[in-house]
Amino acid sequence: IMIAGSGPAGMEAARIAAERGHDVTLYERENRLGGLLYAAAAGEGKGDVDDFRKYLETGMERAGVKIELDTEVNAELVTQVKPDAVVLAIGAKPRGLNVLGMEGDNVVPAELAITGEVEVGQKVLVIGGGMVGLETAELLANHGKAVDLVARSELARDFSMFNKPAMLDKVAMAGVITHEFTTIEEITPEGANVTINGKTRFFKVDTIILAIGYDADTELAESLKQQNADIHVIGDANGHDRFREAIIEGHEVGRNL
Repeated sequence: IMIAGSGPAGMEAARIAAERGHDVTLYERENRLGGLLYAAAAGEGKGDVDDFRKYLETGMERAGVKIELDTEVNAELVTQVKPDAVVLAIGAKPRGLNVLGMEGDNVVPAELAITGEVEVGQKVLVIGGGMVGLETAELLANHGKAVDLVARSELARDFSMFNKPAMLDKVAMAGVITHEFTTIEEITPEGANVTINGKTRFFKVDTIILAIGYDADTELAESLKQQNADIHVIGDANGHDRFREAIIEGHEVGRNL
């Protein structure tokens, strides 16, 4: 069994399949396990997320899953290995913006900023008012950055009515300046033009961080359609962007291989 991706769905599928007697190898294109769990564990009060990641890793090790880091699964590798089944848990791609300047060097996905894989400047504009955007803004502000956050609609729409006030209080206390119901007009090397309440304002910043969600990565699944192997797409790659859903799906696939 080939497992592509080491997020929660991939690691759970690998563990369950190995415990049921399959010969399982998990491939991860990065040099560490965890997928987006690694980014989600960053910041204060996230120790339980990191413990969860370590729990999944330990479970795989005990089950005898073989692990190949720095290895990206593609059609050529699948042809070479000739597995009986391939589980694609490769996650999702950060959603982009259809605006001029989106591909600039000053535009960084939130997960790379959170983990420190990309250096973030002193003045920051976070685009996205959901959980990822708010937590990213709070983390950077607590690290001494000057942070503005702009959201297309209402802040914290993906929080429950009980958790939303506490999250917004934490962001405000960290010093983040938030702006709701905005439109990004253009990104330049010096910042971004943003329309707020009908008026356009230029945010002069060093780094622009995208936290507007993810789109399922279907490219690999499409390229493997000609393969004879049994293909299963799970987790973020299948549009399930919550850890609980990913674990359940990984568990079910592991049992049914």
